[in-house]
Amino acid sequence: MASSLILSSVLMPLSVRGSGPDEGGTVFPWQDGSAVLVGAYMGGYRNISEGVSAAKDGQTVYIAPGLYRENVLVDKEVRLVGLFDRYIGIDGMRGNYAIRIAANGAGLEDIVVMNASNGIEVVSCNDVTITGCKALYCYIGLSLANCTGTRVESCNFKRNSGAGMYLADTMDVHVNDTGSSENGYGFGMYYAPFTTFENCTANYNSKAGFYLYWLSFGTRILNASCTLNWIGIHVLDVDDVLVKGCDLGTNIRYGIHLMSQDSRVENCSISTLEGDGIMVENSERVLIVNNSVQSCETGVVLATSNNISLINNILRDNRIGIKLSRGSNGNTIRMNDIQKSYSFDVSAITCGQNEWSHNYWPDSELNDNDGDGLFDGQYIIGGDPQGMDCSPRAFPLKKYRAVSRIFWEGEPTENRTIYLDGSHSWPPSEIVKYNWTVSGCGIHLSSNSSRITVSPAGSGNLSIELRVWTNSSRDNHYLVIYIKEEVHQEEESELCMFRTVLIVLFVSVSVIMITSLNMYRRFRRPLPPAPRW
Repeated sequence: MASSLILSSVLMPLSVRGSGPDEGGTVFPWQDGSAVLVGAYMGGYRNISEGVSAAKDGQTVYIAPGLYRENVLVDKEVRLVGLFDRYIGIDGMRGNYAIRIAANGAGLEDIVVMNASNGIEVVSCNDVTITGCKALYCYIGLSLANCTGTRVESCNFKRNSGAGMYLADTMDVHVNDTGSSENGYGFGMYYAPFTTFENCTANYNSKAGFYLYWLSFGTRILNASCTLNWIGIHVLDVDDVLVKGCDLGTNIRYGIHLMSQDSRVENCSISTLEGDGIMVENSERVLIVNNSVQSCETGVVLATSNNISLINNILRDNRIGIKLSRGSNGNTIRMNDIQKSYSFDVSAITCGQNEWSHNYWPDSELNDNDGDGLFDGQYIIGGDPQGMDCSPRAFPLKKYRAVSRIFWEGEPTENRTIYLDGSHSWPPSEIVKYNWTVSGCGIHLSSNSSRITVSPAGSGNLSIELRVWTNSSRDNHYLVIYIKEEVHQEEESELCMFRTVLIVLFVSVSVIMITSLNMYRRFRRPLPPAPRW
């Protein structure tokens, strides 16, 4: 009797109120037929496969705590949910899978799988949801193949010899708050476009935390923690990849190894034990911006890569700051800090035709005599006269930079007088100098005041540049405004008259056509039958 009371109290959160044998009695979902219960000691089915067979589409199969040795096939739209937030384990007995999902809209929640080739296998189905599940000691913890719209949330894949999670021939998969550690690969992808990983963890994997391969374009890796892997993120022949806000600390060979086009690495913290922070190889049109790369053999390496933009990064305590190998041309390296350490050997090594500007070089022997924040002269990079920074900065980036902003009044595309205001730049109390350069539309103007007035003489693109200085930093802001061609009052009246004539002509033609059509229909109409007298 006491055990029945305890069991009822535990099940109470899953119960629903309704009519029962007694007034106000509790009816559990599996008692009123709206769900199925697995667990022989609770009066349910003996194993999970029997419960799935008994369930109907749209129902939930509740699984009591315990270890189930079976291979479960979910071939209908049901949800498998573990009860009581306790251990519900499925031992796949070294089979091909512990759970295979092959039905649209199916789902798993709070289940542990182990000891199978694929712990959880999702095959040829769409819109599957997997929440709070774990996969241990499998070859692949979670395998997705030929499916779309899968959602994986708050899962954990650990100690799987092949990969914690592997996607092949999938699309539009979203993975949130999921960990994959101590596997071969943390997350592996092959032909899996438009996949998003957000707030995921990939640590201690023997090969790579994230491995993207072949046509997995459009992948987004956001706010991931990816440490102590052989390679943090490995992108091999995959385009349009975004890596943003990630912690890639103390990986062994590379923080990021990128072979890609039209990709972006932004706001990441990267370090390695014995390799390079960011390796960009055989790539084009990659933007690397606002990252911190430190304690690496080389901070950033560009190898046979073109049109790479390396902007506003901090490279600290690396033996070599930036290295450009042969075949790397047309790259832009701008506004970076290459900071020294006790083991610092070389700021940068370069070759090819590339643009270097406004970088901070700690080993520069130049001076800033005019106090504009730039060294007076050109910095020769790595002793190569073909590579030089024509505008080297005299100061490193601080916790903040002076942020320049431009405000204007009126409608600049129509109004010939534009009031430009830079006094809203931040931090306003510390700005010591302004500099405006305005060109185009028949004017060329320079000013050192915080506000200026511009009157374009013609139409076209008006280019505006505002520079602001503090005592320790400098910033630029660019703006292009299109000025319409000025329309005089006489021309405007002629245009109005021309529009009026066109409208009248259009209305007249429309009326004539409608009248003609009605008359045509009237004359073609058959005669009514003769009346009968």
